[in-house]
Amino acid sequence: MRFLLKNVKRTVFSKKMLLSLMLAFFCILIGNTIAFNGIYQLEGLSLFFAGSSIRGFSPISLVAAVISTIPIVGQVIEDSKHHFLRLQLQRIPCRKYMYVLLATAAISGFVALFLPYMLLLVSNLCITPYKEIYIGEYQGVFKSIFDTNQLLYCMLLTTWYGIFGSVFSIFGVASSLIFRQKIVGIFFPCLYMILGGLVFTLLNLSYLEPVGIISWGYQGQLNFNLVFLHLFCIFIISLGAIVYHFHFRMEDDV
Repeated sequence: MRFLLKNVKRTVFSKKMLLSLMLAFFCILIGNTIAFNGIYQLEGLSLFFAGSSIRGFSPISLVAAVISTIPIVGQVIEDSKHHFLRLQLQRIPCRKYMYVLLATAAISGFVALFLPYMLLLVSNLCITPYKEIYIGEYQGVFKSIFDTNQLLYCMLLTTWYGIFGSVFSIFGVASSLIFRQKIVGIFFPCLYMILGGLVFTLLNLSYLEPVGIISWGYQGQLNFNLVFLHLFCIFIISLGAIVYHFHFRMEDDV
């Protein structure tokens, strides 16, 4: 547990995490700048709607994968290059190190996306009184909740951002281990979001585009089962790749 806490502290309170948080807040700023330029009025949860992926004003849907991966990706590779990995594996078993890496990745990815949007939601509630507002017809995940309780919807979406961050952080770790390049680990998940969208569009399966995982209103055909299964598949494949690396390729890194 002490080793896990040290790794989490090392990652969460790092300059890379600060960079991720700054990118997230920048996306929020862009969304609000566009939305309040004659489109939205300051009322209800309009600040949150403008800064999130609900109406597409914020570029968070495109940048979220990168934000999730920056804090943790490359840790194993950097530790290996500086011989820190060998020292760690002399203190704990390889399997335990893998568990710690997975937990650290999940926590850091969650914080990178959950914290900015939770702060945005709380700030929005402090600035304007809560009330239901109309921002256009919404179609997508949890439509019934959005139509009846926008605050609950925003809380669910914020939590989902954190879960997305956890899974894509692990996705980034898996990518960096497979290709042995931390830069690949940062941008490969983002590349999947882009290329996956093109492939599913060509197959006339636009409701399966990866961007729908985080942008719940992207397609009217989206439902929670679809986005959950998509994210779960990414998690399982990434987890399998990491387990394979630690069982069959770890000696090359030490």
